[in-house]
Amino acid sequence: MGDARTMTTERSTGLDCGRAVAVIAVVFGHVQTLGSTTTAYDVAVRFAVPFFFLLSGYFFRAPAGPLTPALRRLAIRTLGPFALWLAIYLLWFQPPASDWRSPIFLAKLIVQGGPAHHLWFLPSLAVSSALLLVLLKRGAGAGVIAAVAAGLYVVGLLFGSYHDVVFGGGFFWNTRNGPFFGFPFMAIGWLIARRTVRPTLEAALWILLAGAVLHAGEILTLDRFGVRFEHDQLLGTLPYALGFFLVAMNAPRNAATSLLARLGPYSLGVYCVHLLAIEGVQAALAHTAPALGTMPYLVGFLAASASLGFCVALARVPALAPLVRTGRGRPERGTPSLVPAAG
Repeated sequence: MGDARTMTTERSTGLDCGRAVAVIAVVFGHVQTLGSTTTAYDVAVRFAVPFFFLLSGYFFRAPAGPLTPALRRLAIRTLGPFALWLAIYLLWFQPPASDWRSPIFLAKLIVQGGPAHHLWFLPSLAVSSALLLVLLKRGAGAGVIAAVAAGLYVVGLLFGSYHDVVFGGGFFWNTRNGPFFGFPFMAIGWLIARRTVRPTLEAALWILLAGAVLHAGEILTLDRFGVRFEHDQLLGTLPYALGFFLVAMNAPRNAATSLLARLGPYSLGVYCVHLLAIEGVQAALAHTAPALGTMPYLVGFLAASASLGFCVALARVPALAPLVRTGRGRPERGTPSLVPAAG
């Protein structure tokens, strides 16, 4: 592990910097995934959403008092923003009336945001946080939480990306939804917060590199054999995301990281609004210069810039600021850290 250093659950420049990098990666990633094939960038940014789950677990603390009120507060904190942003996106996309009579459409709205597909992070965060809270309230120790996390992750792998390989045929459920993907990363973040030492920056970089190589190798192998199940959850995803998280924790304070850290608190808003920004930028570019509308990195840059500008402006309104900006201090005990939210 290298030199021992004291851990803290206060937000650091490095972690806020990591939030900014991760949410920008998500924006560019969603521009890339508008195509029908896997791109190198699509492979490279799969650390981003797990990072936000790790961070939520890292700051998570079970509150004193009864379980039911704590669960109620947790639901309001996570599902409240989900419901509001989902309503905004439904007004934008305006799905036909016939969709509302479909149970599948309604289920997808609740579980993954329907046409606002990136909002799946918030219901998953709510379920994963509730499970962690229940386990802690029932006296579960680190070993039990780790075992539950490992079991859920294995189930997620078997019925997710590796379902076709192991069982053959498709599976009706995307296992990134629910606790199969989010809870294991939250549990790891929670376990890290309990440790008194952490890996050095050099060790963190080796973990990140090993995870990236394994993760990319799995994706390329699955794609080669025609198996593509979103690739959100693979064996390599764990060390890849963990390595990025540990690198962020060790990031030195300098001009670049301090600047990025100032953007970190806006990650919630950027994440929630960026799909609207992508849609708007693509429409504008296609109207003014059709060829520009096919340039994903330009679209990503403009969408990220527009999203950040929107969030900075909205944060100036006190009543609306919580929708687009998270605080820099320690969150309320017993509530998940909304960091972006992301996905």
